[in-house]
Amino acid sequence: MVTDHARQVDATMSIGSLSVSLEPHASAPSAWRPLFLHVSASRESAAFLFLPPGPDSSNRATGAAAAAAASAARASERAAAAATRASAGPSPPRAAAARLSSGHRGSALRRQRPRSSAPRLRRFRAAMEVALQACDAADWVYKGEGAANLILSYTGSSPSMLGKVLRAKKVLNDKAQPAPNCVNFSSYEQLVWGDIPELIESVKQGSVAQAYAVHVMSQHLGHDHVDGGVRVSVSKDFLEIVGKNVLSARPAWRVNASAIDTKADSALLISDHSLFSGKPRGSSCIAVEIKAKCGFLPSSEYISKENVIKKQVTRYKMHQHLKFHQGQISKTSEYDPLDLFSGSKERIRTAIKSFFSTPQNNFRIFVNGSLGFGGMGGGADKVLANETEKCLEDLRKVSGLQLSDFIELLSEAISKSGVLDKLLATQKLDDHDIEGAIHLYYDIISQPCLVCKNITDAELLHKYSVLHSLPLDKSCKIVRDFLISATAKDCSLMMCFRPRECERTDPEYDSVFLQSVNRTYDYKAYFVDLDVKPLDKMTHYFKLDQKIVNFYTKSGEVDSQKGVGTSDDTAVQPQH
Repeated sequence: MVTDHARQVDATMSIGSLSVSLEPHASAPSAWRPLFLHVSASRESAAFLFLPPGPDSSNRATGAAAAAAASAARASERAAAAATRASAGPSPPRAAAARLSSGHRGSALRRQRPRSSAPRLRRFRAAMEVALQACDAADWVYKGEGAANLILSYTGSSPSMLGKVLRAKKVLNDKAQPAPNCVNFSSYEQLVWGDIPELIESVKQGSVAQAYAVHVMSQHLGHDHVDGGVRVSVSKDFLEIVGKNVLSARPAWRVNASAIDTKADSALLISDHSLFSGKPRGSSCIAVEIKAKCGFLPSSEYISKENVIKKQVTRYKMHQHLKFHQGQISKTSEYDPLDLFSGSKERIRTAIKSFFSTPQNNFRIFVNGSLGFGGMGGGADKVLANETEKCLEDLRKVSGLQLSDFIELLSEAISKSGVLDKLLATQKLDDHDIEGAIHLYYDIISQPCLVCKNITDAELLHKYSVLHSLPLDKSCKIVRDFLISATAKDCSLMMCFRPRECERTDPEYDSVFLQSVNRTYDYKAYFVDLDVKPLDKMTHYFKLDQKIVNFYTKSGEVDSQKGVGTSDDTAVQPQH
């Protein structure tokens, strides 16, 4: 059964010269509000979103250990690397620690936070304690899924659970495939993410997904657009029953590829962003989920001459041709990510229109929280004519909008919110491309570079040798930025709309005025599927990148309609 009770915390207290106050975060659901911790001293103040579980200050040892190795000579690096590989200890590789110190001792030392003579500030937590048991399984139904998580929607009557979804981890049936998400950190991943102690600590707590969303992605995408959620306990019986209950609702190819992880002891409870939180105000809502993919063309100097096409054609378009050739999709998509990220309202409208003819797994519409248009995930999904017409009818009933008006509403909200600007900036953290970052990956794991041995271009080899000479902290930052960018390229944007019923402004939500219907709509925007990418997936990224580019350059433009029946595919032409 579901039980929840929040621990009470004193509102104010003083510690030495510090003044500390705790207050509920007003925008969070009342049943499990996180707290804002305000700490003020004589000259400065700070506010931190206080979410369970908090990191322990003792876990700053990674930086200290790296700094302690500052005196190690660079000449002994390879020998230390060999010793590290021979041992199976949990500590970060000594060779890597030695390279961290080379030429960048100051950077390493900065990670050692100076001790303060003031008493240590205790960490408070206001946590919602939830335990989902076998008897709760019937209240959770299939909502959707990605590569890493199964999304379950709550249909029961518990007030604290209404309007929530549960993200339950999945495992791949084919154990030879790289894991889609990262649950435990290797010693090398501790090096890469060592500058973010909250993330390192979260591994022990089993809350990597939550910590990554709060302490990493929200720093780039904005706190207002990232929902860290709350970690809840789940029993094995609950997961097994839910897994069986949703089996018939899952796409067949998803069932063949993965299953719910029944060994997990927790899941992530977050708001259902296809709905507005709180009680409905007499109006319904429409939500859109967009998987925008990479919105820029790379310009990295580390891209080989053979792959220069990457600087001219989007990765999305090239990958579409490979997927069509492999039979994963029935036709190539008309969607161009460069249109969506262009900042031009006209091009944004063009991108949205293209989704209606080939949504694949890039576009879905929810009507009052239920899927109304688009597939359950997977490029092979087709949109039938009757499904399209029903969705358009639902749009008219719920929002009072024709399709062209709805496209205008969505494009206006995208432009006004600026969320795609934040997403694009985060994607552009990858400024080396995988063809550059892969070399630094091999340095981090202290292994000979398997890419360089196949390179014959002297100029390119010189560029790669410069990369291999970088100190470890620089290499870690580049790879870390690449992994953050990979999350941003693969996440989804949820935008939820409802017509405003009165003229009073709701401070909790933004709004957009649609001139064509002379009406104001409230909206909210959140990024979802913000999973940390495993470090050992770098080789997979490199191989897939080469496969996509090689196929596109060798085959050229592919006639996506040749030999494929498209009678079930319906192109929607909005009327202007």
